[in-house]
Amino acid sequence: MHSYSISFEYQDRQNGATKNEVKMEGSTIPVVIGKAARAFFKGLDRKQRFDANKGLTISCTREAGGENEGT
Repeated sequence: MHSYSISFEYQDRQNGATKNEVKMEGSTIPVVIGKAARAFFKGLDRKQRFDANKGLTISCTREAGGENEGT
């Protein structure tokens, strides 16, 4: 498993630019983004979800790990 840092950014109608960063573990980037997106959208209310659907920016980076993993 690799560790990834995923950030979500969107324009909220009340708070302006809103950014949320999540750290997750997973085998591949698509798996991690899917898990993080589901968790992110579960935490939003109806209006925030609408705002995020209008323009959501997702960025993902792999965290440097010092462990030696066998693949």
